[in-house]
Amino acid sequence: MPAELQSFPTAGTISTGGNDSILLPRFRQAGTVPGFAVFTLRTSVRLGPDAVVSAQVNNLFNARYFSAGRLGVSPFAPSVLGAIGPGGFNYKSTEWSYTSFVAPGAPRALWLTITYAMPTPVAD
Repeated sequence: MPAELQSFPTAGTISTGGNDSILLPRFRQAGTVPGFAVFTLRTSVRLGPDAVVSAQVNNLFNARYFSAGRLGVSPFAPSVLGAIGPGGFNYKSTEWSYTSFVAPGAPRALWLTITYAMPTPVAD
């Protein structure tokens, strides 16, 4: 886990396979996650007039990072005044809560593609 995230209280872990896991930081208030950079490498080779082989590596250096976002406003929030409908909907919009998430970033991934263009048949 990056040193910048070690001081955050955790919400659990995600297993990445083997003996490795990622600690998930817990965020209850507005905040930030540490900055990060992810590099992608892409190349392709033409194997003649009709075929191309391409390769792409996402997260080239296998950086461990977290990203955050806001999903939106949730009307299914606890109510101070008790204005909750039978389905859990809070009718008092000033009490609605903001739903956000913090998620681990994608690990290194390799993509290989082969593209082949079928030759157009020649009419007799």
